Amino acid sequence: MNEFEPMRFNQRNGLPIEASAKRLAAVSSRETLQGRQKDRWTELSVYETKGGRFICTIAGLSALPGEEPRRKLEVVDSIEKVVAHMGEGWLARELYSALDLDAVTKID
Repeated sequence: MNEFEPMRFNQRNGLPIEASAKRLAAVSSRETLQGRQKDRWTELSVYETKGGRFICTIAGLSALPGEEPRRKLEVVDSIEKVVAHMGEGWLARELYSALDLDAVTKID
């Protein structure tokens, strides 16, 4: 998706968010290294809004009957703040790579 388009982001605990946005990157833990699919997995996505803000989504998904998706989202003002929301795990690092974002801990 290269163009901004109207989108609606539903939240489990909160009002839906509507924005003109485009997806910058998305990653999933669904497939294993052996190419099999897991019953439960996580998907991380980052969208940019037309106004220059970023929507970070974390979805905990399941293929098991009766299990509902868990979704969490955060709106941040800069791409660097995406790291604060998405964390430091291996899937988040894959997302940062897809975003070409240099996410490091800096020390002096």
